[in-house]
Amino acid sequence: MSSINAEWNIERLRECFARFGFRQIIFSDNGRQFMSEEFANFCKNNGINHRTSALYHPATNGLAENAVGNFKRGLLKVLAKCVNKYNHN
Repeated sequence: MSSINAEWNIERLRECFARFGFRQIIFSDNGRQFMSEEFANFCKNNGINHRTSALYHPATNGLAENAVGNFKRGLLKVLAKCVNKYNHN
């Protein structure tokens, strides 16, 4: 992402949730954008359980990194199908 502030990340999450529905749990690192009061209120108001990785233990970020990778691969497949469909019409 091009920005690391809570407001920008919340807007991106809202866009994602509008397409795919709200999540019950969000895993993240301990970045300040995820530890802010604004992000905590967003999660609380939307019934999201926010979990973070252990401090100074990068291996625990594996779950979040894996989820990001899976999301990116899925998004690329959807976009490729859209482009192919558009180009063939």
